[in-house]
Amino acid sequence: MMGMVRGATFDMIMSAVGSRSNVAFPTEDARWLDLFAGTGAIGIESLSRGGHEAHFVEMDPWVVSHVLRKNISSLGVENKTKVHTAKVETFLEQHKRSAKAVGGAFDFVSFCPPYYRVSYTDLLTQLDESPLIADHTVLLVEYARSQKPEMKAAIGKRLRRIRDRRYGRTFVALYACDGRDLPDEDDEWAEQPEEATRFGKVVRGGGKRDDE
Repeated sequence: MMGMVRGATFDMIMSAVGSRSNVAFPTEDARWLDLFAGTGAIGIESLSRGGHEAHFVEMDPWVVSHVLRKNISSLGVENKTKVHTAKVETFLEQHKRSAKAVGGAFDFVSFCPPYYRVSYTDLLTQLDESPLIADHTVLLVEYARSQKPEMKAAIGKRLRRIRDRRYGRTFVALYACDGRDLPDEDDEWAEQPEEATRFGKVVRGGGKRDDE
């Protein structure tokens, strides 16, 4: 995710969770899980905005040792991070019964995989069933335009889309994990009832279509 897009995406997240400054998290204990972490840019961005802790999941040992850990070290945030060298599928399977080994469920999860090498539907369904997310968790998903059909308004019992935006060639969706009721698929952008989140912010389901 490019720097400008990452900044705009975080601004959208901050707005959704009720940040008064629209820059930093509204609480001091926010925990972030960065799946398909790569350079770690998203998880590191969360720390720069006041996040308490970030976990990174990256399968490539070379990327972990030569890129990810170096980026973390260069910013001096080692004490706020945990790196898991594993495939995302394996990591989710390892923690499918309990999230205790990683300190409990996360407040935010970023899901930015290599577009055409994974099944969004399968992994998002796996996340929906995972104890790694709680009812207050916000999930960030980056996807390609051709994968738009996989970005359903509702996934499983909990994941419900609350934002869907385009930034140039990058498409980003936000999901809340509270299992709220949604309008019919043909009216997916209709205004939804107000819902209070853990962060004390009212979140609506509407947003701009990606072709607007």
